[in-house]
Amino acid sequence: MTIPDEKENSQPTKDLQLEINAGKKEVTDEDVNTTNEDCHMGVPVDHGYAWLITMSVFVIQTINFGFNRTIAVLLKDITVEFESSLTVVSLCFTLLTLTGGLSSLLVSNVLMTRFSVRKLSLGGSLLGAIAVGILAVSPSIGIFLAVFVLKGFAFGVLLVCPNSLMGYYFKAKRGLATSLCNSGFCVSYIVYPPLAGFLNSEFGLRGCLLIMAALELNLVACSMLLLSPSVFKKSFCARGRHEVLKNVQVLPEVHEQNGDECVDKYDMAIASSTKFAVPQEEGLEEKAKLILQSGIPSEKEISGFPVALSCSPKSITSLSPPASPTQPASLLQNGTKQCGRNSVTIERQLSLYASQQSLAIHSLPYFPPDIKDPDNEMDETKESSEKMKKNWKYYLNKLFDTSLFKIYCFRMYVLFSPLASFSAYLLIYMPFIAQMAGLSQSEGALLMTISGCMDLLARLVLSLLADKKWFSKTKVTAFSVLVLCAVCHSSVIIDSYYMFLMFAILVGVFVGIRQTLVSVIILDYVGVENFAKGFGFLATVCTLTLSINHPIVGALIDATDSFVIPLHYVGAVLFISVIVIMMEPCCLHLDEKRKKREEAEAEADKMLARRDNSEECV
Repeated sequence: MTIPDEKENSQPTKDLQLEINAGKKEVTDEDVNTTNEDCHMGVPVDHGYAWLITMSVFVIQTINFGFNRTIAVLLKDITVEFESSLTVVSLCFTLLTLTGGLSSLLVSNVLMTRFSVRKLSLGGSLLGAIAVGILAVSPSIGIFLAVFVLKGFAFGVLLVCPNSLMGYYFKAKRGLATSLCNSGFCVSYIVYPPLAGFLNSEFGLRGCLLIMAALELNLVACSMLLLSPSVFKKSFCARGRHEVLKNVQVLPEVHEQNGDECVDKYDMAIASSTKFAVPQEEGLEEKAKLILQSGIPSEKEISGFPVALSCSPKSITSLSPPASPTQPASLLQNGTKQCGRNSVTIERQLSLYASQQSLAIHSLPYFPPDIKDPDNEMDETKESSEKMKKNWKYYLNKLFDTSLFKIYCFRMYVLFSPLASFSAYLLIYMPFIAQMAGLSQSEGALLMTISGCMDLLARLVLSLLADKKWFSKTKVTAFSVLVLCAVCHSSVIIDSYYMFLMFAILVGVFVGIRQTLVSVIILDYVGVENFAKGFGFLATVCTLTLSINHPIVGALIDATDSFVIPLHYVGAVLFISVIVIMMEPCCLHLDEKRKKREEAEAEADKMLARRDNSEECV
């Protein structure tokens, strides 16, 4: 938006611009480090504080998933402590994943629009620590399972909120940063199983849970480091304003003597500086301010407009040149206050008036106050009744952005992810399956640690290659799930410690590939702006699926007293997921056709709008 050239307003702007240009320095090698911040409005993208965010998210994911590993190791002790069956005790996983999925959907679509990531993570960290502390003193299995609802809510908050920052702090190194964050998942497999086994042997079940509650408090410190990108943007704009003020050499004494003049110069200097300008939508106040700067008549003249309009509905003509406003700020405030509910009509009049500013006359279109704006297709009564009819859609859109389902690739991945998430059962029930095969509790924990080490190694290697674009992410994901499917169907031959060791290594290498690439794939499908919503919905669907099937897997183990049939069931579901993800080329083709159709419709709407504007001008 530029200020029209007029004799009274153009000279101060030119003088200020010359002063600003005079204060500029040549770009040197020292300025290279700040170029990235200037391009991203002060946000340290791919460097600096972004890596501290990465380490914080890594620790949060390690502790968050570490609790799940602890419960997996203590599962048999919980059945003994409360004298219950595996089918009942496995409901703790059901409640944890169910409430975690629902909370992730609620957080990503409702709470994140009202609260910052930092506040939500702090609340989730405190709630999780309190819930684990209550588990340590639960008197019965009913209360023990009920507390998992609170822990599941905290789990869902910490699953979505910290990960949503990765898309804003990383561009070129996004794959590496995402893999490092997700590696906290496999580090929890390395650290927590032996730690939980040691604490259980030394302090018992309840003592182990109480110490784990103390470890959960470390999440509070990590959550305090999760600064929103808006913090850096505000600081960047503040530095920009200070630099512009310094360049135009506005001293405190001048502010005291000529306050209004200094404010005008300051605002004009800010407007002329494109480096620190914050992009905003052009609203009613901006349009009115433009008209005021280009020579709107005084407030006294405006008060006579209704009388003149009643005499001449076409225009108000003044042969004298437009005068510069003397008090634009107060006039703007009065103008905006008087708009009220008819702001749409006033905005239309101001827009038409601005289109006439090149003439030497003042013209305003005539809109009688009793006649409504023709652009409004409905009155307020019709609008309210229409909203009442579509109430369920309104709340559904509040809870989840259904527009994401326009993307065919997103539909495909929503169907694939819950089926592929069945691979998590291989890790969750690994210690219990090992104990059923005759291995000790320490050997079962060691198998989980070995699996976690292989998972970490695979994630680190994949993180270095994720940004190279040497391979298709979906094909690598499909291959890893296919290998896990083969491992599940080979469970019949797993009858010794060495076979279990091979089982743990294969599961560790391939189970983390899908989890590492899921964030990058969702970013490619829905973009950075919709990542939190898409990831939250995906987490909800996956956790709901896992929560429903936890009792089924537990019941199969209790009924058959073996792990062979449950693993065949998991392998069959994984094979179906491979078929689903191989449909990606068809979905990409459909998305291309959809984008072309939307572009054509947008171009047609623009042409219709131009034609309507031309008819109105005539």
